[in-house]
Amino acid sequence: MCWWVWWCFHGGSTVLLESGQAKKMDELIIGDKIQTSSEAFSPVIGWLDLMPDTETIFLTLHTDRSSITLTPTHLVFVKSGEETVTKYARDVSIVDELINKDGNPEVLTRITKSVATGYYSPLTEPGMLVVDGFYVSCFASFPHELAKMVLFPVRTWPSFFLRADGGTGAYIKLVKTLGTFLNIRDAPMSGLLSGIL
Repeated sequence: MCWWVWWCFHGGSTVLLESGQAKKMDELIIGDKIQTSSEAFSPVIGWLDLMPDTETIFLTLHTDRSSITLTPTHLVFVKSGEETVTKYARDVSIVDELINKDGNPEVLTRITKSVATGYYSPLTEPGMLVVDGFYVSCFASFPHELAKMVLFPVRTWPSFFLRADGGTGAYIKLVKTLGTFLNIRDAPMSGLLSGIL
């Protein structure tokens, strides 16, 4: 595994297309319009990471109704009291409630760990998406609002900041490198960042 990876979703994770069809993460292409909120769909504008042949560790967060598989430092939206906040997958606990695609909380019942090959991190302009029926950030390793702000240029002008094939460009690699250098990458979060649902 490389030190500059952003971390992501398993290739078998699914998103909902505007057409109402589910599509696996490893089948997504630039331009696919995917669910990003309970009433909105946005196109995939690029990839923060796309490593189909690389083995990595995943966590699966289970509720009574469903589950989502993602890397430990990917951000999920959870209900905390009356607020929706983001947490790294590794920091959620059994008392947390994941936010489903309808905006309703589902209590986390168990967490499992696995190793699989291939990871994918699509980018949308809003900086969030619905994966396996749950709200998640496009980002990992950095607090959601910080990543959203720093990657504003990429989200606004993807054709300039991403490679022609939509892959990770030099700007994203620079952000990851600076985050590592400044020791803010994968740093513990307070969990007090407000969500935007």
